[in-house]
Amino acid sequence: MLGEDVQRVSTGLGTRSEPPETGASRLGNVRRVGEKNWLRWVRRTWFRIYAPAYYGRAMLNLRFGLIGADRASLFDMRVAIVASDVGGDAAGALERLRAALSLMRDSDPRRFRRFRDDVHTIVICASRGPAAGFIPRASLCFVDAGFLLKASAGGLAVVLVHEGAHAHIDRAGVPPFPDSRSRFERRCIIEELAFMHRLAATGMRVEAAMAHKRRTIAALR
Repeated sequence: MLGEDVQRVSTGLGTRSEPPETGASRLGNVRRVGEKNWLRWVRRTWFRIYAPAYYGRAMLNLRFGLIGADRASLFDMRVAIVASDVGGDAAGALERLRAALSLMRDSDPRRFRRFRDDVHTIVICASRGPAAGFIPRASLCFVDAGFLLKASAGGLAVVLVHEGAHAHIDRAGVPPFPDSRSRFERRCIIEELAFMHRLAATGMRVEAAMAHKRRTIAALR
């Protein structure tokens, strides 16, 4: 009996039969698909027009905010640090960033090289929002100062891998359409998981974080 129940579930959810599709229902399906594609085209066209102004304004605001920031070079990448956002300890913030990037370089050289090729500037500032982010078309990644001062080298490295995946997608010329956001995030979290496997091979305990990331990926499907 149990075997028959399992077989019914696996072969079509029992004995339920679907009503035959009529010409009207087929036409309705085609119309719904057509409307969905049309709306998608409108949204994407609007995004192509609006995005340059939006990201341009973001870059302009960021540049004004970086006036007087401490600047350095790290692994051939430019680094800008707003000293007031890190309690005046720009050197300490730079060392924390160096430790995270060194961990990425030592545990996953290929991913580190790709990050260095795709991200040209790293900004450490008070983002008043996410722990980190990437600005498309600018090859710029920002890290929240509060997060950087509290995170471990491994935690910061994982976040940088995530933003590096966004940078790689951007460098490939794929526009960050709003309707593709969940697909992009899923790809970036998969990159995080791959990097965590490398960290686990070094003896770092990342099992709980990996389980959380797997649940997040499942929710984004």
